[in-house]
Amino acid sequence: MLHHADEILLALRRRVAAMEAQGAGRPAGRGLALGIGALDRMLGGGFALGALHEITPAAPSDFGAAVSFALALLARERRALDLLSLGEEPARFLGADVEPLKRRLYLVASLLTAAAVAVSGIIGFVGLVVPHAVRVLAGSTHGRLLPAAFLLGGALLAAADAMARTAFAPQSLPVGVVTALVGVPAFAVLVRRWAS
Repeated sequence: MLHHADEILLALRRRVAAMEAQGAGRPAGRGLALGIGALDRMLGGGFALGALHEITPAAPSDFGAAVSFALALLARERRALDLLSLGEEPARFLGADVEPLKRRLYLVASLLTAAAVAVSGIIGFVGLVVPHAVRVLAGSTHGRLLPAAFLLGGALLAAADAMARTAFAPQSLPVGVVTALVGVPAFAVLVRRWAS
């Protein structure tokens, strides 16, 4: 007799297979298939520390659409982001409409996070380590910071995935384990810096 979670997983897999067979080429269909696939991996335990090897062929195009939209919005807001980095009051004094800007930024951050987790699962510390490293390398203006953070984040994730797949070959580590090996010491340094 199947457990309830197993029945749900089986139903999800059948639904995704049916959508793919029907050619779920419409954006709404692809998004639904991506979400169902993510739920399948989450219930099946594949999301605990992220897994890039489980990415489906349709996922990069869906993720790319979300990232393109978010990057376009962030590029449009780069000057306001520079002002906001000075603090809310100085930004308001210098002409930024702070509250609507914060709402748009929360929306974009939520969209990017949801898309990334739906595709690969939870992979920790990339969003903590990379922006701080990029600020040191590229400066703090958001016109350079945002594209550099996206590129360096992708490079770090690709390197971590390669290390996760080869360190104990033929077994593969979750990529989140490798990013945690980099992220935990970096987080400790940041906490020490904030405390002093």
